[in-house]
Amino acid sequence: MQYQKEEVRIRILEAAYAEFSNVGYARASVLNIATRAYVAIGNLYRYFSSKEALFDSLVGVASVALEDTVKEIVEKYTADGADFSSQEMATELASAINELGKKYHNGFALLMEKSRGSKYENFTDKLCEGVATICMGAMARYGKEDEFIAKIMASGIVNGSFMIIRNVSIDEREDKLKKLMVFYTHALDERI
Repeated sequence: MQYQKEEVRIRILEAAYAEFSNVGYARASVLNIATRAYVAIGNLYRYFSSKEALFDSLVGVASVALEDTVKEIVEKYTADGADFSSQEMATELASAINELGKKYHNGFALLMEKSRGSKYENFTDKLCEGVATICMGAMARYGKEDEFIAKIMASGIVNGSFMIIRNVSIDEREDKLKKLMVFYTHALDERI
């Protein structure tokens, strides 16, 4: 009996992922999700109380994991007396994003492209703010802080990272992410 409940729950989540991927959160229909999952809509609501609960089940863990990772890196690289090279920072950020991308690939895709209308619709902006803080920390080491440039760098890093996660095989992903990070951070002191 418990096995059947888990099977139904998984079918609902798979149907929800397909619906959100196709039309986004704002246009997604719980009725369509129930139909795709071959469950009555009332039964769907026994598993998930709302469309928001369904979306949260698909992206919530990925969102928290990415926010926590960025927060840890911000704290590490903006701490007083932090001693690091921009290359070290770039490598750590690339490795962290790669690992998260492996684990939460589908959740990231929904967060980045399909979250309009949900509580996550500003996720990318918040992520860019965190990465901009990391960039500002790196710039501060050289006494060349420029908030506008840091925001541009952060946007390029975040959007480029998700483009890589979406389009590059797992085997090549970390190398591409490192190249992206190096592109934005190499010889930072000379370029800003």
